[in-house]
Formats: sequence, structure tokens, C-alpha cells
Amino acid sequence: MERILIVDEDVNNRTIVKNQLTKAGYQVSAKSFIEDVERRKLGEYDLILAELMETSCDAYGFITKLKETAACPVIICSARTNESAIVDSLLAGADDYVAKPFRMPELTARIKVALQKNTPRAKEEDVISGMVFNSADNSVIAKEGEICMTRNEFRLCRILAKNRSMTFSKESLYEYIYEVDADTQLRTITEYIYSVRKKFKEIQVNPIKTVWGMGYRWAYVDSSLQID
Repeated sequence: MERILIVDEDVNNRTIVKNQLTKAGYQVSAKSFIEDVERRKLGEYDLILAELMETSCDAYGFITKLKETAACPVIICSARTNESAIVDSLLAGADDYVAKPFRMPELTARIKVALQKNTPRAKEEDVISGMVFNSADNSVIAKEGEICMTRNEFRLCRILAKNRSMTFSKESLYEYIYEVDADTQLRTITEYIYSVRKKFKEIQVNPIKTVWGMGYRWAYVDSSLQID
């Protein structure tokens, strides 16, 4: 039985969501604040549904720290519906973003999808186009060095690398990353591309090529790289 942690200041919302997810077959814990949970216990959960910290001066840093500690899917819930809040949450590491008020069937579907994506696979490392893709920690190793990414950045790079002969439009990449209709914008894909390029620039690699008027394709190959 998957374990879900709900973090929400609103006691009514917290209770309703907990009861509905419990009925759906999940083991659910609910807290008002993330500080109410011992840091070492965050790793025990399979998914965290957390409210965006409206009063925090570093709301998005909170998401990054949570992802580093919990190592499980994090879905952010918030009354903020502006594009910048959604994009900044996703770039900080959130796996999905749900705007309040939300419908329980939709939220349950998003949780199910996030848990399925996070199901451990027998093989966590794959050599693709000369890079080692490690799905356990969303890292990529090339001969030039190692890059750590968010889950969505990793998934974007992996689909491009596995299909390096293809050019992907922003729309097709969006559909791959967000399997359920999401309250996000196509701009997130552009932001992910920018973030990935910035990280790879640290090891003097630019693995993603822009095909003007069409989209993006993978441009890195090193056939000499092998796993021991």
C-alpha cells in the first residue's frame, strides 16, 4: 500500500483529501506544516502532496529541499494560478502542480500517474547515446562529467536521447512529460530546455539542438562510454 503525506494548513481541505485518498486505498498521513514531520521520516513516503507556502519568502526553495530529502514525487497544491507560480514550482523540482479548488477525481488520477512513474524498475541505469541515464537519482553521466537534474528534466533528456534521430516539438514533449491534462503552460518545456543546457554547460556539453521552426533533437553521442 502506497504511503502518501498531505501537508496543508487548511484543516477542512486536509481532512477531505485524506478521507478520499484513504477510500482509494492509500495509507495517508496529514500535517499542517512540513516542519511537523521529522526530516528522517520524509523518506518513508511514496508521494507528498504539499501546499505551496504562501507566506514563505522562499516558497520554491522549500520544494527543492523537499525533493532532496524525500526522493519521491511531490505534487504542489496552491490557490495561485498565475503562470509564474506554476513554472517556478516545476523548475524547483515539483512533479506536478494542482490549482485550488481542485476536483478529487482529477487529483486522484494525478497521484496515480505520479506513483506509476516512480515505480522502481529492475534496471535503473541505461546507456543511451553514450550517456549513462540513472533513473534512481535522475542523474546523467557523460565522459565530461555528471549532471544531476529534476525528474522532469531527466525525462525530457531521456526521451530525446532515446529517439535522437527524431525532432520533437514543444507540444510532443509536453504530452510526454504531462500524461494527464495539466494546469501548466508550454513555456515550461522552453524553461526545462534552458535549465538542462545551463547544467550541461558546466561540463562543456550542449546535448540539445534547436531545429528552428520544428523543435528539439538530441545532439550528443559518445559510443566509447560503457558501464562496468
